[in-house]
Amino acid sequence: MDNPARWAGQCGKVLLLLLLLLVLCGGAAAWDADAGLPAALVPVGAAVRASSAQAGAASVVDGDLATFWQSDAFFPTGHVIRADANSFLQLCSKTPSACTSSSSPAVNMSAATDGSFLTGVGLTAGGATNVWAVVELPTPATTFFGVGLRCTTPGTG
Repeated sequence: MDNPARWAGQCGKVLLLLLLLLVLCGGAAAWDADAGLPAALVPVGAAVRASSAQAGAASVVDGDLATFWQSDAFFPTGHVIRADANSFLQLCSKTPSACTSSSSPAVNMSAATDGSFLTGVGLTAGGATNVWAVVELPTPATTFFGVGLRCTTPGTG
């Protein structure tokens, strides 16, 4: 320890040798090329619904990180116009009694579930202070993940 430069050089050689042993003996065997990748959001083999062509959509849940699929109909447009993806589609047209509102006289609520973003239903309070609309859930009961509602009022456009 009389020569600090010599001692530092020897320590550097020992550390380099330890690092080399770690890489050759343990590091390469423990290498995981997928380390840090997020886990799948859906279980492998789950049913897949696509808003566009179904072909290839199963690649999303095939468990292979090298496969993928990309929709050509972005959410929600592709979903709201398909009966197999939208449980409410045409509900107010087919079953008008399932769709009611505060409007007096009663209004046709068909546009509320017609699958178009360009149509709507104009509601009035009908003498009350609140405006409301009810669309009963379709039967048989189905599982759904979201309901969209767009509202405008005088003065907000």
